[in-house]
Amino acid sequence: MRKIESLRIDHDIPVEKMAHDFGVTIATIYNWQKSQPNLPGELIIKLCYYFDVSSDDLLGVKKKVS
Repeated sequence: MRKIESLRIDHDIPVEKMAHDFGVTIATIYNWQKSQPNLPGELIIKLCYYFDVSSDDLLGVKKKVS
């Protein structure tokens, strides 16, 4: 699973900017980084667009090889 924190760092996005972009507090961003598997689907979609990654990548879904 690609962690929100590592994506944020890879994209050089300070936690303050991300909080501003999402209209939430810095504490909320840290909570998202800690509890990623429990995020609502709508937020996962927003995060995928924000970081320009697929939901499979964000959630760590591996494709089966037949």
